Amino acid sequence: MKFTQILILFAILGCVAVALSMLFPGVFIWACAIAFIVFMLGVALSFEIFFKERKERAKIMKEGDELEAKYAQVGEGPYTTPKIDGEDYRVELRNIRVNSYVKYFNIDARRAAVLYDNGFDNLSKISKAEAADLAKLDGINPTMAKKIIEQVRD
Repeated sequence: MKFTQILILFAILGCVAVALSMLFPGVFIWACAIAFIVFMLGVALSFEIFFKERKERAKIMKEGDELEAKYAQVGEGPYTTPKIDGEDYRVELRNIRVNSYVKYFNIDARRAAVLYDNGFDNLSKISKAEAADLAKLDGINPTMAKKIIEQVRD
């Protein structure tokens, strides 16, 4: 669960405790105390989750910066192939190509991934394709397909 979901859940539980105290006036003080404790536990748990997610995001951003530094040494662009050893080669190559498609064709990452995943994994394959072939892909309309092919062929 995310930070806001936990906070909302505990706020609802606190409101339920207050509502019960109104139904049973003799236990008002105890119900308010329980509502306060539940709310504070929710706040504490929410902050813990928030800072954990923040730390994970910082770690992911740091790993991304390290990958960018690695690729900056090799070069970047649609025609370069990184020299990476290991089993993550295909995943990293896909990410590089998808990112280059995003920049080169000015399309969003989802459409760029659709292009790559459907066999258009380099510019020569895109330049040999027809607009109708690209227009069949999910999220790419005929106008966008013509624009992409014209940009590659120019």
